Amino acid sequence: MPFKGELKKQTPFTIDVVGSANDKCAITIVKINRKEKVANADPTTIPMGVAQTITDQLGPGIDRVFIYVNPPAGGQVKLTLNQGGTQFVDMCNADSILVFDAVV
Repeated sequence: MPFKGELKKQTPFTIDVVGSANDKCAITIVKINRKEKVANADPTTIPMGVAQTITDQLGPGIDRVFIYVNPPAGGQVKLTLNQGGTQFVDMCNADSILVFDAVV
């Protein structure tokens, strides 16, 4: 579970996903806070070989974000997260969890 860095609260971000060429893949964004634990979970399925953009924003009560990436067996998924001038790029060849702190 690699810690990737920080995302700003109340600032939109995008996740550009390039799906695997051999089957569909799953992306799940889980937002947690200290009070209610899991505040929100948003699952998305990316069709085989398709590029798709997910747009989201962290509310003021969110403390941490987990992005679960599940490529198909033998496949890979390229994920590019953009927020303002900050960019995180990952090539996931196996199930991965990317971790971000939410900051003001």
